[in-house]
Amino acid sequence: MSRGPEANFWNTIRKNLPKGSQVWRLENRVAAGMPDCYIMIDGHPLWIELKVTKSNSVKLSPQQIAWHMAHSHAGGHSLILVKRSTTGCLFLFEGRGARDVASQGLLSEAIFSGIGVREAIDAAIGSVRDHFGALFGSGSGRVRGPTHPPTLKN
Repeated sequence: MSRGPEANFWNTIRKNLPKGSQVWRLENRVAAGMPDCYIMIDGHPLWIELKVTKSNSVKLSPQQIAWHMAHSHAGGHSLILVKRSTTGCLFLFEGRGARDVASQGLLSEAIFSGIGVREAIDAAIGSVRDHFGALFGSGSGRVRGPTHPPTLKN
């Protein structure tokens, strides 16, 4: 694994995750576009693409855009976390907005911007909890599976 800006960013993220988190850094040559990181926090999955940029531009490949869009379309939730290396500012975007992030860069609508890594992680966790809480209709944000098979009605 390289020791470039993204690898350093990854190490900073990893060190600031809540205790008990499970985290994987993915280098996937089979599923093109899959995000760099898969993190489980309190039973909530976080798919996060990490990017480091010197300008407002955020380079996402067509495969990365397609992965985020397809994942969102299937009901999943993913995030793009960008660090502007010149200022240290962090920007968190929902993956469903990957096209906008690719075209508008840091000028896209962010769900978080600031310099605190822990605050960015908290925003990511909150975003995923909100998504799954809304998806499953529970106010707690905890993912609860069905207690019995669903009944299909005609």
